[in-house]
Amino acid sequence: MKSKMQETLIYEYLYGKNIRPKNPLNELGYQIEFKEQQEIRKIYLEITDRCNLNCSICYRKSWEDMDYDRDMTDETLEKVYRDLDEIEGIQKIVIGGIGEPFYHPKITEIIKRLEKYPLHITTNGTLLTEEIIEALTGTVQEITVSIDGVGEAFCDIRGISLDGIVKGIRALQKKSMNRIPRILK
Repeated sequence: MKSKMQETLIYEYLYGKNIRPKNPLNELGYQIEFKEQQEIRKIYLEITDRCNLNCSICYRKSWEDMDYDRDMTDETLEKVYRDLDEIEGIQKIVIGGIGEPFYHPKITEIIKRLEKYPLHITTNGTLLTEEIIEALTGTVQEITVSIDGVGEAFCDIRGISLDGIVKGIRALQKKSMNRIPRILK
């Protein structure tokens, strides 16, 4: 947790009028431009860091002595809902992160509670059950299904066949019938 002093220094560095003119990025031809903007337009919400897969390329494997495999608590979710009501102009809420969002035991309730916002969910696609597809249809605007190859390459990385994911995507397409959610390819 940052101290008030650290937050102040970070703010002054990012938004202060005395940005150092000798910036290494300037020497590379980049121009840094800071805009005074206090709007929050996009929210990234990681509701779980649990996952039902053990992908060979996942950076979770590099974590040592980390306490993960946790879901966002009900108390934190309630605070998120309250805080979101105070923010004007939200253009998108992205549910995703390290964990698989559909692995959260209250995912359908979370989707329902957030349905008044433009929702985007990033998933590994393995848990597209009838119940989840029903919750997504007409509520979530976009879904990204992460696919890291096809055939053997996919199986080598994910440890499962791509067939079940394709079946889930087809079921979602059939249910949504060109309505939302839009599946990003």
